[in-house]
Amino acid sequence: MNDTLSPLVSIIICVYNGEKYLERCLQSAMSQSYKNIEIIVVNDGSMDNTPVIIENYVKLDCRIIVISKQNGGISEARRIGVNRARGKYIQYLDCDDVLMSNAIGCLVNRAEETQADVVVAPFFFCEDGGRKESDSMGFEQMSGIEYLKCILCSRAYWAMWTKFHLRSLYDEGIERLGISFGEDVALSTQILVRSGKVVSINTPILDYYVYSSSVSHDLGERAYLDFNVYVRWFDDYIERNGLHEEFARELALFHIKNTQARLHWKKVKDVNKEMNRLMIELGDYPEFWKLLSRREKKIVTTYRLSSLLGYWRLYYYNWKNKL
Repeated sequence: MNDTLSPLVSIIICVYNGEKYLERCLQSAMSQSYKNIEIIVVNDGSMDNTPVIIENYVKLDCRIIVISKQNGGISEARRIGVNRARGKYIQYLDCDDVLMSNAIGCLVNRAEETQADVVVAPFFFCEDGGRKESDSMGFEQMSGIEYLKCILCSRAYWAMWTKFHLRSLYDEGIERLGISFGEDVALSTQILVRSGKVVSINTPILDYYVYSSSVSHDLGERAYLDFNVYVRWFDDYIERNGLHEEFARELALFHIKNTQARLHWKKVKDVNKEMNRLMIELGDYPEFWKLLSRREKKIVTTYRLSSLLGYWRLYYYNWKNKL
């Protein structure tokens, strides 16, 4: 594809205190074999050496656009980045990840030849010195709603950087939840519901580095608050858009996994509130029973006999640190 006649791509990098990894991220964006790009770096109030690193790279490449703002979280940073973007397509890139040199070229070629709204791609998990390719669905095409169902069934990923997509999908506005943990759930859901055609490529597009200090691995109280926000929002969004019946099975699975997450967080009172719905959905979709651990099955079985006994077993497991 002739880059002078090819569509502009906006690579959006949101960064907060990213001095340790930002340089290799910027280098990977600048080194794309596909040249018709703009690199929008949103500095979300970094307190470390991030601003100096960004300014040094601006001097090296005129395609880098810098937006500095007070710290407001990933949701707000992405909103500002998208509003500044001029490209036909958007590619998000986390500041600690690395794009393959041919990534944007492969994504553009696939998007243009198929006229797709979204192109999804595999990636490499990089952790503890190891590098493993993610699962790849390798499908020809499907609707955005069909792909959202795949995510809910754990056959695809929520992460927005796996979804190369049209900037026009933001034209109707995006509901921003103001959260960090789970931001990709809200954004992916809205982008996919608006997408008529999703296609895939089999070529991994980036190295995704996993660190114990990352937002996705921070499962403290702040993450639990964000979790509750996006879970409530997702149920409401599906209902408001008339998709509840179509997503009935996937919603049941979503609720079961969320209850398991609450068990992981040891939120006994919140789990107790979810049990009636959980038992109904397990009754409607008995195939999900196999997803429960042995201990979780004991809890549900006891609740079916008596909610009081079930709560006692739940409380006992929590007390014994067995959840």
